[in-house]
Amino acid sequence: MGNTNGSLEIKEVYELPQGVFMVNQIIEPDNQDTTFSKFGSGKNERLKLTLYNSNNAPRTIFFPKGLIFQNSIPGFHNGMLLQTTWMTIEAGARRDVIVELFCINSGLLHNNQDSHYNFLGITGSPTLSRLLDLIGWRKINYEMIYGTFKGGPHATPSGPTYADITARLQTIVWNLTDIGIDISQEDTKFIESIPKLFPDEIPPVDKTSSSYPEYFHEFEVPRN
Repeated sequence: MGNTNGSLEIKEVYELPQGVFMVNQIIEPDNQDTTFSKFGSGKNERLKLTLYNSNNAPRTIFFPKGLIFQNSIPGFHNGMLLQTTWMTIEAGARRDVIVELFCINSGLLHNNQDSHYNFLGITGSPTLSRLLDLIGWRKINYEMIYGTFKGGPHATPSGPTYADITARLQTIVWNLTDIGIDISQEDTKFIESIPKLFPDEIPPVDKTSSSYPEYFHEFEVPRN
């Protein structure tokens, strides 16, 4: 991460659920399509994904916190999720989505029309794992702030705006990955001021397999 040479450290590979496929390459488009639903959280990377569910029932795709999307061209920036995000695809259907990420290389090049992204895996960095633990199940994702859950929103306590959240967290990430500055007390207080998800909004994880359910209601997000 940052400008460090070598391979990105991961503790777990990532694969899409059985029967769900990526239709096109994952790209960082120059222009955002307003017909796409937006998920995830981040300030500097927005990726376009088209997913196809070949199953005969709806499937929910979970992108777990700590998941790194690696640029195909060395020297270009990579992105990471700081919170789990998920979206549901109907049986036999395709879905176009935008996933926002946090950049983990402030000094590297940004978008290139010849590059694409791949799922690398869940970060194995102890430094970033501490940040992920601190965030926990707080509402930092676009869909969690602007979307509704199961037909109607909970009365969520007020907190920082999405713009403030993404700006502050991006600074914290770059401090950790590029500059070598640890999470400050002020950073911790800011993160702790972000409201948490309600229990029914948190997807259950199977304790024996550590797997997410095949279907779980998503936060319904208005079109951009």
